[in-house]
Amino acid sequence: MAEAINVLDGISFTQWEFYLALEHRVRRLAFLAEPTAPRSPLKVTDEQQRASQAEHVRRLKLMGEHPESFTDQRDLALKVVTSVVRRGLGPESAVASPSPKTVQAARENAPAMVREIAAGLKRASKTAAQSHDPAGIEAYLRTVDTAALKHELDRRTTLELVQEQVEQTRLDSQANPTAENLYELAFAELAMGNYPAAISAARQSADLARAQMLADPDHLESHREQALNALLMLSEAAQLAHRHAESIAALEEGGALIDPVRQPVYWADFHETLAKEYLTYAQYARAESLIDQILDIREDHQGEADPALGRSLLLWCNLLDAKANYQGMIGVAARAEHLFAAQIPPNILGIAAALSSRALALDALAQHIEAEPLIRRALAIDEQSYGAEHPNVASLLNNLAGLLRSTNRLAEAEPLMRRALGIDEQSYGAGHPDVARDL
Repeated sequence: MAEAINVLDGISFTQWEFYLALEHRVRRLAFLAEPTAPRSPLKVTDEQQRASQAEHVRRLKLMGEHPESFTDQRDLALKVVTSVVRRGLGPESAVASPSPKTVQAARENAPAMVREIAAGLKRASKTAAQSHDPAGIEAYLRTVDTAALKHELDRRTTLELVQEQVEQTRLDSQANPTAENLYELAFAELAMGNYPAAISAARQSADLARAQMLADPDHLESHREQALNALLMLSEAAQLAHRHAESIAALEEGGALIDPVRQPVYWADFHETLAKEYLTYAQYARAESLIDQILDIREDHQGEADPALGRSLLLWCNLLDAKANYQGMIGVAARAEHLFAAQIPPNILGIAAALSSRALALDALAQHIEAEPLIRRALAIDEQSYGAEHPNVASLLNNLAGLLRSTNRLAEAEPLMRRALGIDEQSYGAGHPDVARDL
């Protein structure tokens, strides 16, 4: 260490802290802010400080320390937690360490495990509580634990295997930076919680695929499909990183690659995802324009027998709810219910969703007598389909309890509220906004 430090001038207090930790073999983590990372507005950095920090990083590398970079506070928080777990710096796990045979089997299946975690994170991004967990740490660890349980691993081993897969995928993409390899890298970075890195890899994949659309027109469709997949991945990673404008921009970019005249149904499918994002961020005029076009395409090219039309009608219900057009919502939900019921076999979950939408609109118009049987029927379907402890069930229990409260049946409402509270605490944790709503 003395050889690495060499000159002692200009070493800051925090740098000395790290050197002392290293000298006394104290367990430690090192992270380095990217040049673009946000700083405090009070921070003032002069040339001497920059030179000192550059020399500090050089010394760390000489001593075998390789600081991991981060882009913002959320990125740093998640990387600290995953590093603490992966390197065994935290409290001992109550879960027994897996056997070498189990670890080897999971290692051989690591690509599939990476995709499982990435898929779980995409689902979690829709329900994660940003207010009490802005870095998404709780949702991330919950998703990792689900994969660990499936593969009979503990959390630490799961993260170690995912990190191995990330490092191998990085090497593959560096050796052969194709659109396909960069897309796989984006998947791996996403599974490790490295959302900014996933965004970067997906961006490179999309750009390469778009360039190949021009350079290789004979295979334009396959290159375009690669670009669309990469842009969807970029959007999902940006959602997890709370970079919502980038998420929407990626979907808009992808949508522009699809010709609505030549491939109307494909255009509608892709743009339905974008319409949902517009609704999430209260861009109602943009959402309405898209939903109108999507419904026209569904009706002209797919017809009432296709479940896609019913799903788009439910999306329209969400827009009408946001605009407080409850009378219109009742009619659209009733049509969706009819379409789902006419399918062979009937689309039971679609029927439940349509019943719930119609009941919400009726309840908002104080038509409680008409609304109550619809909510109860939707609740019975979801309990049968998802199980009694599912968050969808909790939502309907709350809706029914609210209606009972409105009609002064408080003794009937309270146990439903308590049951919903128990489900949401079990599903999301005690700090989630849905739990606050239940309380």
